[in-house]
Amino acid sequence: METQFFHDLKKSFSFSVPTQIIFGVGCTTNIHELVKKMNIKKPLVVTDPGIINSGLLKEIISRLENNKILYELFDQVEINPSVQTVVKGANKYQTGFCDGLIAMGGGSVIDAAKAIGILVTHSQPLNEFEGKDLLKYDIPPLLAVPTTAGTGAEVSFEAVIIDKILNYKLTINSIKLAPKIALLDPVLLGTLPERIAAATGIDTLTRAIEGFVSKEATLITDLLNIEAIRLVGSSLRQFVADPSNIDFGAKMQLACVLTTIGSINSGNGNVSFMAKPLESYLNIHHGIACGVMLPHIMQWNLIANPDKYALIAEKLGEDVNGHSVMDKASKAVSSVQKLVLDVGLPTTLTEIGLKYDIIEKMANDAFNSLDSNGNPRRTSLEDISDKGLKVSFRV
Repeated sequence: METQFFHDLKKSFSFSVPTQIIFGVGCTTNIHELVKKMNIKKPLVVTDPGIINSGLLKEIISRLENNKILYELFDQVEINPSVQTVVKGANKYQTGFCDGLIAMGGGSVIDAAKAIGILVTHSQPLNEFEGKDLLKYDIPPLLAVPTTAGTGAEVSFEAVIIDKILNYKLTINSIKLAPKIALLDPVLLGTLPERIAAATGIDTLTRAIEGFVSKEATLITDLLNIEAIRLVGSSLRQFVADPSNIDFGAKMQLACVLTTIGSINSGNGNVSFMAKPLESYLNIHHGIACGVMLPHIMQWNLIANPDKYALIAEKLGEDVNGHSVMDKASKAVSSVQKLVLDVGLPTTLTEIGLKYDIIEKMANDAFNSLDSNGNPRRTSLEDISDKGLKVSFRV
């Protein structure tokens, strides 16, 4: 089965990748040269306490100091960055007379840096930019240095920030948010806790699968997403077992970038949107929420595109010879279920602390946030509630 046969090559589409991607072991050693290349005189370095405690930032800071590059440091980003934190970061940027951004950390840090960039270039509050393409101005030049392999924030057009007052996640989407440069150094993944390695890996797999089966997929996005699926299937278990393994870390880092580039051009599906209210309400990692619901939404979506799900099963290493298309497609679901279990993530919403009486609110929040027509099966509010959240509650 060949992915190119899924598409009518006479049909037009657009595709964007504005970020320069630099990949390689030790590539961060040239960060001072890149800062100068970007004409940044004084960056605000955005990070979190975990990166500070790990010592990963020391090399970056020493490169800046040794090359006489002034900087300000903002290290208060939390796991799900809040509007209040972003405001503090923007104040630090402005009072320090900064003219660019370096974000070192996971998706939360990079999203926070993007949101800081919005506030220092626009006079309105963040919630006025929720949605797509509402930014008037470019944000300051942003150099992203990811220390996880899963969110794809280093090449995405999106920033997700939590409003603690409303217990709601704002999603701001604009090509103006894409970092100018992303430095992918697999060495930086070595100190990841196993649970974060697992969660970010399942985040990558979710976006790859949803992008591949999306109704908005194209030949280019299919090639990117199916390769990401193959890389995750062959690497995630080993990466979780030892995040310092450069080979598996590099494969997961590349899988993340491939699927992010693919999914920002093909759109996401129901799982990605259903995970957002759960993150806000339970303060959990996006990948953990995705891991619970992904197999169930895949099962529900199977009838919409069994051929593509059958290919997913094959790329995840399942033996599909001699089976019908629907049987092959079903193997994709069981393969994902086993992978989630093997990397030690929860498999029910009960395990992650969701109360049954809040499901309808979560369903409403998820349904109202749907901004993509990508999901292969038409979806109603009742489907979000009954086929997604309730099925995932207790299995």
